Amino acid sequence: MERPGGSVGSKVLRPELEFLVCPHTGESLALAAAEVVDRVRNSRSHADHSTISALVNASETFAYPVVNDIPILLADEAIPL
Repeated sequence: MERPGGSVGSKVLRPELEFLVCPHTGESLALAAAEVVDRVRNSRSHADHSTISALVNASETFAYPVVNDIPILLADEAIPL
């Protein structure tokens, strides 16, 4: 389910990704590509750069940070793409 160029290093187990869904759309989530992770890192709410990974919904309209190996799947924390 990982997209080409997806982030490496997250301890979010790939089999568990099938149970996670986007809080906005209900779509499935996948590991985000490196450029999406950079955008999440540069977002105002995650300026501490602790995000080493991110998840993106199937339509690639929202990204969610993974901070300290924990996906932050709150609608208010979504980064519009």
